[in-house]
Amino acid sequence: MVTLNPSAIVFLVSATACAAVSYYLTFREIEDVNRKLPQEAHVEYAFMHPGKMKRIRLAYKGFYPRGTTDRWRLAFQTLAFLFLGLTAVAAGFLR
Repeated sequence: MVTLNPSAIVFLVSATACAAVSYYLTFREIEDVNRKLPQEAHVEYAFMHPGKMKRIRLAYKGFYPRGTTDRWRLAFQTLAFLFLGLTAVAAGFLR
């Protein structure tokens, strides 16, 4: 059993919070894209994969060239991975 020290727990909670915000912003981006697309071309919310994310990002940039949702999503996604890495370091997994 792995026991996490307090700093590792703080990093893990921070990673989870950033991932949740990134997830929310992804759904918001899909909603914005779907608002501009006809009903039959709407993007589904389920089954995310890199190709689908790229298509959503390109459509969002096309419809909203000055939109900031994509930048914020990417920032929170990057922070989530950073905090997850810090969790591994703080917990001693990378010794």
